[in-house]
Amino acid sequence: MEKVNLKGKTDELVYFRKQETGNKIARKRMRKGIEELYYVPETKEIRFTEQDIKNFSLDEYGDHITYVEGDLTIFNNYFFDFWGYYLGAEATALYGHLKRYAYGDKDWCYPSMELIAAKMNKTPNSIRAYTKILERYGFVYKINVRNKNRSLKTDTEEFAEESPIYKIRKQIPLLSKELIEGNKELDINFYQNEDKIIQKAINLEIKGLPNVLRKEHNKYLEKMKKNNQLDIQIKDQLNFDLAYVDLISRGAIYEKYNQHLKDSQKTLQLTLSDIENDLLERFLEKARKRVSKPSWDTFFKPLRIRLTDELVKVIAPSAIFDYLQNRYTDVINEIFVEVDHRERQIELIKYD
Repeated sequence: MEKVNLKGKTDELVYFRKQETGNKIARKRMRKGIEELYYVPETKEIRFTEQDIKNFSLDEYGDHITYVEGDLTIFNNYFFDFWGYYLGAEATALYGHLKRYAYGDKDWCYPSMELIAAKMNKTPNSIRAYTKILERYGFVYKINVRNKNRSLKTDTEEFAEESPIYKIRKQIPLLSKELIEGNKELDINFYQNEDKIIQKAINLEIKGLPNVLRKEHNKYLEKMKKNNQLDIQIKDQLNFDLAYVDLISRGAIYEKYNQHLKDSQKTLQLTLSDIENDLLERFLEKARKRVSKPSWDTFFKPLRIRLTDELVKVIAPSAIFDYLQNRYTDVINEIFVEVDHRERQIELIKYD
């Protein structure tokens, strides 16, 4: 019997995600008859085995709502009442369309997004933006797919790309304390290049739930405690970023990035001077208070530094460098300004 892939067919598929490297690629275009130069982010391709995708679960992150008799519609009412505030009506509806296809024990699906766009009376570009907000909160994860049985060129590995697979969260997590009460440390300027739907969500995260929803949220938790005799603990933060790190750690960087993958698995064997060690300890202690413990363990604990009279070189393993650079550059800069007694520039460096 032939092996069946995640789409229920026998073609050999390649599963992958694109990740920005932090570099820019120059391209040319014509605008009003004049050739101009512009830059786009360089990306690398990280590939996964079918077993990687099956083993990866979004439901491992966050504390789930316990289902209570009378609290079920299509989804738990908690999802509509409280997560809907951050997702917005469109992304909430999109999650419903996607989850519809992840029936039974399946937590993945591969629907036609063009068909879903038509059902929602939205453009495909809008649907892609709504997918990003669902990814931000850990409700879906998009896995790109190529088909090894459909090569673009003879005797090459330029396989034809086909519709992606979406990994779906099946259970609904509790909101974090930050999402309930607001997170004043978020800087909306850091997200100025994101889609407007992401920027809108960030503004809501800064404010937290409006008072009327906070009161309803408290009532809901009291009902859960009473009906289930549970001691419910609201987490300070929900680190859905770690779901992405978990998946990426399972994959292998394709082709020319294989050496980078090997390098990323090395431990930083750097001997620090007493001054460097003292500054690093003060930096890490401040960072511990600024980010969640999982984020601190994953992205900050492995860091090392080198000092010159004018520069703090922050050295990160290759495995976390891109993500650290994209997400935590501002935090790193702000903390070093606080803990370093000298005005030095901060430079983030990949460990090779």
